[in-house]
Amino acid sequence: MAGRMTIRNTSKYPSDEVRELVRFVAKQIDLRETCVNVKSTSGVRRGRAYWPPPAMSNAPRGARHLIVVGVDTPDCFPYEQGYWNATARDKGEARRGGRWPEVTLNDWREAIVFVTAHEAAHIEQYREGLPISEVRAEWFGAKVLGRWRNEVIKAMPTA
Repeated sequence: MAGRMTIRNTSKYPSDEVRELVRFVAKQIDLRETCVNVKSTSGVRRGRAYWPPPAMSNAPRGARHLIVVGVDTPDCFPYEQGYWNATARDKGEARRGGRWPEVTLNDWREAIVFVTAHEAAHIEQYREGLPISEVRAEWFGAKVLGRWRNEVIKAMPTA
């Protein structure tokens, strides 16, 4: 492995696109020595970061970190991230840990970018000896998703 990032795709989505999405995230944060597994799941989107990878994982020997990203079928999108939505805000309800970003995932590609970035933030927090913060990971995921959207919109042909 020697410093490389490994990408494994067992999801229903095209491997070339999945690799492109994960590599985009890796341009924003150091994912060397990390194995990123993208798989199908139920429940719209899921993620988990491990340091070190569990012994039963399919991460290659030498991987120091593992990110598992799960994404459901295309019909689950668009998806407004979690419980924190307009109804909760209107009721004056707050989320634990501080102010969380408002994120809508428009499709499976955005889910892969967002979840991978979120979990990569946890790897970075671990490497730097920082507290593991869900709020900070959500903000990083939102920031990377915004960058990805800007690049995709710029790359789209105009009519």
